Amino acid sequence: HLGCIKAGEKMNKDIFTFIGIRKKLIMYFLLTILLLGIVSVFSYNNAKIVLKNTNSIITDYAYLNNLNNDVNLLITELEKYLTSASSEDLLNYYTHYNRVQEISRKIPRAADYNYEILLQKNVGNMIDELLIETDNAVQAKRGRISSRYIAHFQRSNEISEYIKLYNNKLLDNKLMTGSEKYEYLNRSMSFISYLNLFIIIAAVMVNLYIAVVSTYRLTKPITELSHSAEKIAEGDFDIELTQTHTGDETDILAGAFIKMVKSVRDYIDELKRQAEVEKRLKEQ
Repeated sequence: HLGCIKAGEKMNKDIFTFIGIRKKLIMYFLLTILLLGIVSVFSYNNAKIVLKNTNSIITDYAYLNNLNNDVNLLITELEKYLTSASSEDLLNYYTHYNRVQEISRKIPRAADYNYEILLQKNVGNMIDELLIETDNAVQAKRGRISSRYIAHFQRSNEISEYIKLYNNKLLDNKLMTGSEKYEYLNRSMSFISYLNLFIIIAAVMVNLYIAVVSTYRLTKPITELSHSAEKIAEGDFDIELTQTHTGDETDILAGAFIKMVKSVRDYIDELKRQAEVEKRLKEQ
């Protein structure tokens, strides 16, 4: 039982000892995997950057369009309530009111000299003013003060038109920057496509080179030894044998083979000498 345990430990040790041919094969495979991994990561990062920029453009357009729609719906629901004074219309109004208010809270108000940020800040301030006016119109409607809620409603319409105007300016600015981004992305995609194709072809060529060269270097000494063994098996002991210097198990195999051939030669020479001695003795 102890012998089996020791044999198993020795086998595990041999498996995980990276020397010689095993080490070379592992290095070749790791290098190939590393090259393919680099190509994959490079392509993934490029695609991720392009997708991020594209999503940014689409998100900006969708945000501004939704803002326009929410302001229009707010004014529409306010007008419905002022006309009908029904609780259902009031509930719909407050639903859109809360939605527009949430949008307003997310608009940055910090001082900045960037044109786009200034437009956003103005839109945010106008939305706050719009919410105040629409709320005043609702309160006046509840108090049945027709002149006041009509005035607040008219003011709300004016503010909403200004919001649309500034929103359109933002859309135009986004469209301009988006067009520039799109042209840049288009050029980048063309360049990245050619670059990816070049890298893939280069990686394939390098992998083929590694496969061919490594296979040739690993099998050449073994092939030469096998040819020498065939000649010796045919009885040709006069072949020239050279010690390999591959740095792996092939050196050990070649050294052992050379020693074996030398021993066989010495044995044959000894047999020949003994035969000659016996022949001379018989003649005497």
